Amino acid sequence: MNTRERRRFELSASPEVEFVETEEVIYRGVPLTDERVEQIVEDVRRANLIPGGKSLNRDGSHSRRLSLRVQDELFQALEHAADESHVSVSKFTRAVLEEWAERRRAASR
Repeated sequence: MNTRERRRFELSASPEVEFVETEEVIYRGVPLTDERVEQIVEDVRRANLIPGGKSLNRDGSHSRRLSLRVQDELFQALEHAADESHVSVSKFTRAVLEEWAERRRAASR
């Protein structure tokens, strides 16, 4: 058959359709189910993710960005902890840094 020719398929008036799972999808090491997809979508909505992000400063000014490199093992640990907390790695890491800074301020008083 020439690739430019189109095949014509005809279905009966009420075809029987069966859902056939052809491939298991793994996301972050766990099979992706319909329930898990719903949970991921809910988590993203709850996180209110906005491209560029909201200001974290009380005055609404632009928040400073911090980029850093970490070993794979540390990133995987952060990712796992963030997943358990239902937040992004960025939000989880920020919370850890805020907790560290607060402990440091308290110790210097």
